[in-house]
Amino acid sequence: MSRDTMTPKERWLAVVRREQPDRVPMFYRATEEATAKLMAHLGIQDMTALLARLHVDTMVHVGPRFVGPAPAARPDVHHGIH
Repeated sequence: MSRDTMTPKERWLAVVRREQPDRVPMFYRATEEATAKLMAHLGIQDMTALLARLHVDTMVHVGPRFVGPAPAARPDVHHGIH
């Protein structure tokens, strides 16, 4: 595989700007079960190592940051995973 000449951030920004990146940015999305099987097959212990092995570019947020007031807390809404 050829050596990358751009960082993941530079690659995604090139795409957003409609410029040509050094290669197509890669994104990974799978179920937990599929990821666990792939990691076991490749002998990889953590997600960071898996993404590096697959040459996956982490997503970079290029939009503006929210600078408005903090949203009001709603006691009827539960946050987090149960």
